[in-house]
Amino acid sequence: ILQQAVRWGRWKALRKSRGHALELYDVVKDIAETRNVAAQHPGVIARITEYLRDVRTETPHWPAKG
Repeated sequence: ILQQAVRWGRWKALRKSRGHALELYDVVKDIAETRNVAAQHPGVIARITEYLRDVRTETPHWPAKG
């Protein structure tokens, strides 16, 4: 399971699991996050994808095992 989310200004990007594309929501216009606008904003998706690739760190502690 891989879950990633990032907030960047008016944008919130979300990847629900490995292999899934990023979803993108304009949280100023769509506070309930009901309209995925990733296809309309490829530049935003590219920049956030690069950011997520650079800042993600693997850890043996995630996911937490109970």
